[in-house]
Amino acid sequence: MDIYLKRDKNYNLPCYRERENPQHIINKKANLKLNYVASIFRCALGGHILEIKDRFLSKNLILEKLRYVKELNLTYKIENRFFAMSYDLIYEATYQAEDKLLETHSCAFAVKLKGAVSVSGAQFMDQGSECTPEDIEGYLNRLNNALILNRIKALDLTDISVSYKASTSTWTVKCRSLIGSTTWNFIPPVLHLITPRKEECIQLIEFYELVLDAVTHKQ
Repeated sequence: MDIYLKRDKNYNLPCYRERENPQHIINKKANLKLNYVASIFRCALGGHILEIKDRFLSKNLILEKLRYVKELNLTYKIENRFFAMSYDLIYEATYQAEDKLLETHSCAFAVKLKGAVSVSGAQFMDQGSECTPEDIEGYLNRLNNALILNRIKALDLTDISVSYKASTSTWTVKCRSLIGSTTWNFIPPVLHLITPRKEECIQLIEFYELVLDAVTHKQ
């Protein structure tokens, strides 16, 4: 005897699907928040943004008329917390080094931060670079420039990494920021965005430009 499963007549209704996938519904709302963050960048940077490539929980800003930053990726990283779910904003940019500025060894630097609640101090540290001690010292001297460190503190940037991959001749700069991040609170159920100001968007681009200038010019 053939047995056929009977499907609920309300299966295709939106409310039914929402009950099935509550996490996906929250993710979609967070994605709208990230769309809004990207729109603030567009407004702040004006003619420097050529295009915004839209992916779910990730936006790629295509930039022009800047020295180093040609693309800036904004991605939400989901973290489960006590009675909340956070969508931490991760920024990432890569730069293809010019022939005359190539580094022959892989490099890696990270930032040691001070401050329990907000960033009160920052210092770049070596993370096992393969270049000479003299080159490492030079990189750190240029990275620990007041213009760079002040932007780290002003924007509360964390998890900052700067790395060079010799096989592809590319520098990658990555960081996490509370500004632009979104949090879903279970009690009460509300989605909260830390909205970036236009000047903070500009400062972030300045941070990336300054860091990439520091690592690509040894003079």
